[in-house]
Amino acid sequence: MTKAAIFAGAVLCFAAGAGVAVLGLRLHPGAVARSLPPVPLKVRLYRYELNPDHLENFDKWVAFESANHAATVATLEGEKMYFEAVMRDPAHEPAVIYWIAIDGPRDPKVTPPTYAIDARYRELEANVLKPGSRREIDPEYVLVPDFIIQAISRHEHVR
Repeated sequence: MTKAAIFAGAVLCFAAGAGVAVLGLRLHPGAVARSLPPVPLKVRLYRYELNPDHLENFDKWVAFESANHAATVATLEGEKMYFEAVMRDPAHEPAVIYWIAIDGPRDPKVTPPTYAIDARYRELEANVLKPGSRREIDPEYVLVPDFIIQAISRHEHVR
């Protein structure tokens, strides 16, 4: 059975293998958690296979993201993306990545802005990910402490 869970806090935990992927953030002591966050958050865990003919492009993609960190992070707000991480376990699944995304509600009438960095990003993505390999793993539950919900709510109301 595939399970994924998010626990808000400080330490990211991740385990994958045999079709099971579990991720979480350790909850801070004293934090109040709710089973459903009052701010609509979409928590997703994706599993992708890397294109076997272009495995070296994954390292180029990671290097590109790292070298362009500020520009890449600048795109997240326009996409209402609050958190994104890509993980790989080269010792056990060298041709598989797990992609964690937490984002907010998007207005279907509003098109996210496009950025100069997006074209290069899409080019690398097309050469890295094996077509048709995407699997979305839904969380069994989501726990988010109030201070995270309040921070996101304040940020969204200020924008």
